[in-house]
Amino acid sequence: MKAHVRSRLAGGRQRSMNEKEKSTRGFIMRWEFPRTKLLLKRYKREVAKVKQNMSPNSRILDVGCGHGFTDILLSKEGFDVIAIDIYEHEVWKEIPCFHVKASGTDMPFRNSTFDAVVACGTLEHIDEKDAFIKESHRVLKEGGILFLYRIPNSNSFNEMVTRLLKYIVPTVEGECYGHECLLRKDEVKKLCTRWKFKIIELKTQSLISSQPGLFSVSMHRLWESVPRLLDCLDRFLLKTPLSLFCQDFELVAKTEK
Repeated sequence: MKAHVRSRLAGGRQRSMNEKEKSTRGFIMRWEFPRTKLLLKRYKREVAKVKQNMSPNSRILDVGCGHGFTDILLSKEGFDVIAIDIYEHEVWKEIPCFHVKASGTDMPFRNSTFDAVVACGTLEHIDEKDAFIKESHRVLKEGGILFLYRIPNSNSFNEMVTRLLKYIVPTVEGECYGHECLLRKDEVKKLCTRWKFKIIELKTQSLISSQPGLFSVSMHRLWESVPRLLDCLDRFLLKTPLSLFCQDFELVAKTEK
């Protein structure tokens, strides 16, 4: 374990959330376009599930943290958050968490360090998925919990449309948003059970896209004007057969030593 990481783990929380006087939504909306109120609702729902399953002051590792939107929400709930990503981000200095540039397949932590591992929209970007799940099990304490959020569904209607639009309506950067790696529920379940995780929950997460601005500024504005309606509609649709074509799904699993 690297010296600065060891020092941070021994020293406890580094900064208080009260040191930053920025609103959560303002922070998120400022650092990456297009972010919507609907997406923020989903971030908060993910964090609420972590809070529901974890005790106060639990030590949580966020793998593939990116700009740190999940980190800031977890910190506000009182968790001791440590986050890693293979890329460093300027925004990390604004978040009251300890960040480490590291890979999810080779984590610079000792065995049984964390109460929970959280990965939001991360699994599909990791080539060595077995190595990531194995490492997650290693750094988790006995009975620790793995939260995998926003795993792109192989049957996703949004992904089908995205791949079609890629050839019709290119974005500003020249290509439409989409995931190269799409996954099935059964293969993710097998992946986790193979490395001694007991599945607690495996379910669809969303159907309506939360980032329409990737295709149109007008759509982004529309989504911003009716986030509650879209959220209610999305949750209703997930209870219908249309859930088969959901955008993504989530998995919660507990370690079995």
